[in-house]
Amino acid sequence: MDLTRDRILGALAVVTAATIWGTLGLFAKILYAEGVSFESLVAVRASVGWVAV
Repeated sequence: MDLTRDRILGALAVVTAATIWGTLGLFAKILYAEGVSFESLVAVRASVGWVAV
């Protein structure tokens, strides 16, 4: 891959990560209102993060 493509992919990864991180609070608030416990949400977040890595 050339340097330009690497930079574009890197920028895309940063934008995607920032978007996901920025929406976590919104989704957590909705799930808490639906009755999901804090512990359950933490377990799901940790599991998804582990699978993603």
